[in-house]
Formats: sequence, structure tokens, C-alpha cells
Amino acid sequence: MFKKRVKGKRNCNRLGLQFLLLVLATIVIPSVLFFFIIVNRYSDDLLQQTVRERTALLQEINRTIVLQLTDYEELSMTIYYNEATKAFIDSGAYNQTPQAVDQVLNAIRYSQPHVESVFLCFGDKAYAYGRVYGNFDSYRTQYEDQVLASGGRCVWLPTEQMNGAYSRTPKSFALARRLNSTEGAVGTMYMFCSSNLFDKILTNPALTEG
Repeated sequence: MFKKRVKGKRNCNRLGLQFLLLVLATIVIPSVLFFFIIVNRYSDDLLQQTVRERTALLQEINRTIVLQLTDYEELSMTIYYNEATKAFIDSGAYNQTPQAVDQVLNAIRYSQPHVESVFLCFGDKAYAYGRVYGNFDSYRTQYEDQVLASGGRCVWLPTEQMNGAYSRTPKSFALARRLNSTEGAVGTMYMFCSSNLFDKILTNPALTEG
């Protein structure tokens, strides 16, 4: 009888183990696998969606920057589009700027919120409209050859710390052009823009969240 009980107990254990394996094979393991597949698929979809959204955001930012810089390039061409400034450049007499030229340059200065100042340079003379920088002469010396070599095309100069009035040190980048008269190159123009133009882009939470 003892042997029968042991044998019966073994049979019960075997049946219990078989049942447990059956449950694992048909319910637990498939459920776990399904869970990981769903989580992995959801994670991949979420990652792809995030990549798409940030790619679209960066493309939009790039378009905005290109449009803004193109506007600045077009604005700098005002010196040729306007009759008064064009006549002044062609005159060969640069000891004093006519009032009409001053008005045009001031209009350029105030036409865009991030334009800080415009400089017209002829030899050792530099006429400033807007902010005046204490280190402009050294800045000009650093880039003048590059600007003159451009032939009149727009040259974008990198952001630098300028020395403004009242100990202010704004960070500005510049658009520069060689000034060409009917006789050839006669000077240069520098249009300084505040680097704050890019602040909203650099601090956009959509670029750093997640």
C-alpha cells in the first residue's frame, strides 16, 4: 500500500508539473512575449515619431533662418537701389555724407529689429549709423581684405563680442559688402546684427525635451 501511495503521489507531481508547463507554454510565455513585442513596437513608433517631429522642426528653423538672412542680404542692397546712396558711392567725394544718404542708412538700421548698426567705410573714414563700437577699427582690419576680395558679393562674418557704449559688450555677427562705384571698388559696408536673433531657436524646448 505504501508503494501505491508513493506511486500515486509521483503521478500527481508529474501531472502538476505537466499542467504547470502547459500553462507556461500556452499562457505565460506567449503573454510575456506579446508584452515585449508590443512595448518594443510602441517604443520604435514613438522614437520614429519623435525623430520625424524634430526633423520637421529643424527644417522649419532652417527655412526661417534662410529667409531672415536673405532679407538682410536684400536690405543691404538698398545702397545700390536708392538713387541718393548710389550717387554718393559713384561721386568719389567721401569727406561728408549728404543728408539724403544719412536718412537712407538710418532707415536701413531701423527697418529690422535685430540690425544694430551700419558702417560705410571709405579709406580711413567710417560713417556709423546706430551703435558705435570701440573695437570696430580692429574688427575692420581683421576682415577688410576678405570683404574686398568678394567683388561686391555678400560676406557673412562670424559672431564676435563688440565693445559698445557704457561698457556694453554685445555679441554680433555682420553682413559685409565691397562698395563698387562706376570706377571700381571704393569702400566697404558692414551691417551688424544681434546674435539674439537666434535665441528663440536655441532655447526652443521642443529641441531639448524628451
